Amino acid sequence: SSGSSYSYGYNDEQRFVIVSGKSDSLTMSGSTEDAQHVQELKKKIQGDFIWFQRDEKSCIIRDQASIDRARKFWAPQEELGKKQEALGKQQEELGEKMEQVHVSVPDMTAQLDKLKSEMRQLNSGATMEQMGQLQSELGEMQSKIGGLQSQGGDQQSKLGMQMSALGEKQGKLGAEQGELAKEAFRQMKQLLDEAIAKGIAQPER
Repeated sequence: SSGSSYSYGYNDEQRFVIVSGKSDSLTMSGSTEDAQHVQELKKKIQGDFIWFQRDEKSCIIRDQASIDRARKFWAPQEELGKKQEALGKQQEELGEKMEQVHVSVPDMTAQLDKLKSEMRQLNSGATMEQMGQLQSELGEMQSKIGGLQSQGGDQQSKLGMQMSALGEKQGKLGAEQGELAKEAFRQMKQLLDEAIAKGIAQPER
């Protein structure tokens, strides 16, 4: 899309930039300096072109058929890049949800104070039944708090599982992208070799 750059690594033997004259998007392998150099060339060259370096010499391809072929090599990469970006956003949203999970524990101060007061009044003269009643009330309060904390833990656990699944998807996409990149680089090298051999590639002036 406009304003985007897709960079697929850096290799001295594979330094190229596929330029669209209609937008600011670049499909490239190279350095930031290469991208900046091509932006300057865009001011002089109208329309689409491929800039590349071979044996320390800079060349330009203006042949539209070659440019279209080159774009097709990298189209699957760009699609995968968009999928990874979407997954990244989902991971961000899940991360925010995980941060927001908190346990709302009701204020039980009044109930605790009441129990303490009752225990003080009973002191050592309490019957087993009375002590049992107090312990039962304390147990109920602890059970309520524990239940609420457990709910928070369940939420965290579910979100964690979702995060793990997204991470697995990212890993698979990354592996797929690596394989696609190898093939695209191989095809690109072949295209540039052919362009030089056929005289389609012209030295940059």
